[in-house]
Amino acid sequence: MALFPIDILRYCKVGTILTFFNHLWEPTTIWTPRFFDKDKIKLYEIDGKVPNDKQNGYIEEHDTYYLPEWIITEDDTEQKYRECITR
Repeated sequence: MALFPIDILRYCKVGTILTFFNHLWEPTTIWTPRFFDKDKIKLYEIDGKVPNDKQNGYIEEHDTYYLPEWIITEDDTEQKYRECITR
């Protein structure tokens, strides 16, 4: 999961708008602040229920989740994110 930003850069070009659902019930991501400044990722609050499925790691059920949006810029480089991993 730590390589996610690097993997995405292999498939997306500058200007790509990336959103993904990853069961965030707090306004943060696992890549903030290690990879991204707090202004780099926008988090949209969404209402919805995710099944309580302990087998797949979904332990808690929440009413609100946060959908992250990352717009890839020229500053987003594989080298930049590799340096973040080694810190």
